[in-house]
Amino acid sequence: MKFWDKLDIVGMTSYYTLADRKDPGVDEIVKKWEPIRNDILRWQRKVGKPIILTEVGWCSQEGAATAPWNYYQNQTASSAGHEEQRRLYEAFLKAWDKTSGLAGVIWWEWSPGPGGADDFNYTPRGKPAEQVLRKWFAEQRASGKSDAKAIEGKDIVR
Repeated sequence: MKFWDKLDIVGMTSYYTLADRKDPGVDEIVKKWEPIRNDILRWQRKVGKPIILTEVGWCSQEGAATAPWNYYQNQTASSAGHEEQRRLYEAFLKAWDKTSGLAGVIWWEWSPGPGGADDFNYTPRGKPAEQVLRKWFAEQRASGKSDAKAIEGKDIVR
């Protein structure tokens, strides 16, 4: 029996380089996702297991699209950093929404702190990226096409 045969689902992170400069636009990020998504889905079909992206998120720092794993690159809260984070969330949803083979997403990270304008870390809490997620979850619930649920006032996906 092969390793993949022993699994029900495959988890992987999503810290891909999605731009070669600060401040990329949504369409530019979506185009960067296309070959990445196609490679992941090609591999997913090969192993025959659904994939869950276990860490999807970007810090709210300028340049987050260039090295999403590097939360030390620009530890400064700014409206430009918050806007780049928002565009990364929006582009991810455009690139991956309703993708067959993707079993789910774990958003990284919803921290217990307040987030907001002075925060440059990964949480979308209190930042423009939170509104992108809230809008997406509301649309999924309204359409009845998703298992998106609200529990205790917080949106999750099952």
